Amino acid sequence: MRSNVAHLRELAQQLSPREQLELIQTLAELARDRLEAPAKPTPDEAPDPVLELVGAFAHTAALIDDIAPSADPDLYLAAEALGPEAEGKHAWEIVPARYVRGPDGCPVRKD
Repeated sequence: MRSNVAHLRELAQQLSPREQLELIQTLAELARDRLEAPAKPTPDEAPDPVLELVGAFAHTAALIDDIAPSADPDLYLAAEALGPEAEGKHAWEIVPARYVRGPDGCPVRKD
């Protein structure tokens, strides 16, 4: 990295003062754009989808019947497996072996 900077400095010194100023302004604009742009995760930094489901990372998935992913990760794994078909369904519709619809319309866990 240091040799690249030294090389760039040598090249910049060969420019006229006006060209040096234009170069500095361009670099400043690029740096400002980069700092103001929202950070995008690279493939190496992308969060594990399973960890997103259990709430280890911030996610935008809607809660299923106000059940937190950490309270029943298997419910969210089952919903993920169903894909778009699970959207808008209740817990008892996603995992009928685990939940039933209670008298008040809220899910009741069987176990």
